[in-house]
Amino acid sequence: MRNQFEIAQGADNRDRDLMANTTGDGRSAYIQNALDDIARLEQQGRYDDTLAIYRDLISRFPDDIDIVYRMATALMRAGELREAIAHFRKVLFTRPDDLAARSNMGNCLLLLGYLEQAQKSFVEVLEQDPENRNALYGLGTILVQMGRHKEAMAPAEALLKIIPKSAAALTLYADACCTEANQETAVLKYRSALRIDSSFVPALLGLAKILIRRGKPQEARTYLEHAHGLQPSNIEVLLTMGHSFILEGNYERAISSFEIAQAIEPENIQVLLHLSVAERRSGQVNLAVAHAAAAWRQIPDSREACNTLGAALAAADAQDAARAVLTSTTKGTEVPEETQRAIAAIEDLAAQGFTGRPKDNLSHGEAGSSAEEEQDAEVREETEYEFEFPENISPEAPETSPAPSQDVPTDDAEDPTPPAKERD
Repeated sequence: MRNQFEIAQGADNRDRDLMANTTGDGRSAYIQNALDDIARLEQQGRYDDTLAIYRDLISRFPDDIDIVYRMATALMRAGELREAIAHFRKVLFTRPDDLAARSNMGNCLLLLGYLEQAQKSFVEVLEQDPENRNALYGLGTILVQMGRHKEAMAPAEALLKIIPKSAAALTLYADACCTEANQETAVLKYRSALRIDSSFVPALLGLAKILIRRGKPQEARTYLEHAHGLQPSNIEVLLTMGHSFILEGNYERAISSFEIAQAIEPENIQVLLHLSVAERRSGQVNLAVAHAAAAWRQIPDSREACNTLGAALAAADAQDAARAVLTSTTKGTEVPEETQRAIAAIEDLAAQGFTGRPKDNLSHGEAGSSAEEEQDAEVREETEYEFEFPENISPEAPETSPAPSQDVPTDDAEDPTPPAKERD
C-alpha cells in the first residue's frame, strides 16, 4: 500500500511529465498516469486519497469535463455532497442532457434534505429516460418522504417491473404502500426484499415501523437491532428504536437511544424533538424544554416544533409561555421577549442539572394550592402533544456558479441503492 509520500512523489513525477510534454499527447499521458493512481487507490478502498489527485487534475485541466464528472462522483462517494453538487452543476452547465450527472446531483440534494430540488432533478431525467433506475428510485423515495404515498406508487411500480428481484425496488414499493390500508402488501414486499438481502437496512427499518404501528415493539426491535448492528450511526434506526421503547413506557431506554442519535447529529431536529417527548413523559421536563427549544429555534414556524415545545413548557409549569408559543403558530405572530426569557430560564435550570419541574424541588409547605395544581393540569392537557414523526424540512438548495466545461458520457448503476451520507 502506498503512503502519502509516494502519492506526492507520483504527483512530482507527473509535474515533470507535464513540463516536458505540453502537447496533447503529453496532457493525455499525464491524465492517464493520474487515473491509474486513482484506480489503484480505489482498489485499496482509499477513496479520500483520490480526492487530492482529482483536485490536482482539475487545477491543471479545468476544461476537461471528464475529470470534473469523475471528481464529482468521487466527492459523492466520500460524502462531500455540497462540493459534489458544485461539480455536477459545472457538468450540466455545458451539457444539460447529461442524465447521469443530473441524476447523481439529485442523489446529493436528496441526502442533504433538499427534497423539492432533488425531485426536480429526477423528474427532468425521467422526461428523457423514463426507465432510468436511479431517477425512479430517487423520485419514489422523495414522494414517500413527503407523505405522498399514492404518487410514489408510479415510480415504485415502474422500477419493480425493470428489476423485480431487487431488494431496493421491493423496499421502495413497500414504502409507497405502507399506509394503513395497504400494510399487508407492504409487509409482504419487505419480507421479499429481506429474502433477497437479509441485511438491507431500509427493509429492516420499514418492517419494524409497521410492527410498531401494530403495537408489537418487541418484535420490531428484532429487526431494529439487526439494522443497528449493520449501521450503528443510522439516525432513523435509533429514532425508531427509541419509539419502540416509548410504546412500552420504558422512557429510560428510549432516552438512551435518542441520546446516542444526538451524539452523532447534535442539531438534528427529529432527534431533538423525539428526545423532548421522552424526557417530558419521564418527568425530566426542564431537559424536555431545552431540547424542544433547540429544535424550535431552527424551525420556529413548524407546527410540530411549536407543539412539542408548548407541551414541554406546560409540563414545566410555564403555562403562559406554553400558550404564547402555541399562539405564535396559530396566529403567525412573534413570540414575546418575556416568553423567550422564560424559556431561557428553564434551559439554565436544565444546564445546572435541575431536570424536573420547579415545584419538585420545593418543600410540601411551599407547594401550590390544589386549585392551582388543577389549573396547571388543565393547561398541560390542552397542550399535550405526542410527537411521532416530524414533518420533512426542505431548506433552500445551495447555489453555485456553474463554470464552462465539456461533456463526458457516463453510465448509471445497475441497481439503485442509497448513496453515501454527507460527511460530518
